[in-house]
Amino acid sequence: MNLMILLSLFIGLTLCVTDRQVKNNLQPSFGFTVTTCPSCPPAPTCPPVITCPTTTTCPPVPTCPPVITSPTTTICPQAPTCPPVITSPPTTTCPSVITSPPTTTCPPVNACPPVPTCPPAPTVPTTIPVTCSNGYVDKNTGHCYIVLSDRNRTWYEAKSECEAQGAELASIRSSQEWQFVKDILNGVDYHVFLGGTDVEQEQTWLWTDGSQVTFSDWTTFTPRNNPDWNCIAAVNFDYWKWYDGQCDYANYALCKIV
Repeated sequence: MNLMILLSLFIGLTLCVTDRQVKNNLQPSFGFTVTTCPSCPPAPTCPPVITCPTTTTCPPVPTCPPVITSPTTTICPQAPTCPPVITSPPTTTCPSVITSPPTTTCPPVNACPPVPTCPPAPTVPTTIPVTCSNGYVDKNTGHCYIVLSDRNRTWYEAKSECEAQGAELASIRSSQEWQFVKDILNGVDYHVFLGGTDVEQEQTWLWTDGSQVTFSDWTTFTPRNNPDWNCIAAVNFDYWKWYDGQCDYANYALCKIV
């Protein structure tokens, strides 16, 4: 750009004359009218050179320490839950069995055949028993029968003694039961009170628990319509038929545990 400016100035100086030559009326030798050139423009002023700043050297970038990687946490599997231990009950040790000694069989003895005898009469207790071990049990009904034959007693005394043992003065509910009782009474040597009475109302026979007498084994002329004979007794000399007699009369008695 500066070179072009200098070239233009050089050409202008060559072709033109200065104002001083014009003023002195100098004529050029070339035979034409000299035209006065205008004044040249001033040379442009260049702007100041901008000096670049000194390059700044940056400090070295610090090197970061390596990142410490934590080890991976291992998650252990959950331990299985064991079922509760079932404790077996203690073993019961059974007592040793006592072995009976072997039975020695004696050789048969030549003897006369046995002489047939009548079966013995049933044994009747002579004292007041406290359990059925002294009585007779009907396997069909489970009832226990006890004969009080140690002494004679009134109907009222017999009722009290039976009740003191947890029994009743015997009631008879059927022909089967009565047949069992008569088998017990075989060999008993006296009359036996039963639990029937019509003391509350004549000819209305009740057992001691208040239930009605529905089975009976009266002899041919009984019961008699007599207000003094209000208690049932089985009579030994008449095959244990039933009689109505006086309650204050003393007889044996039959207790029944139901």
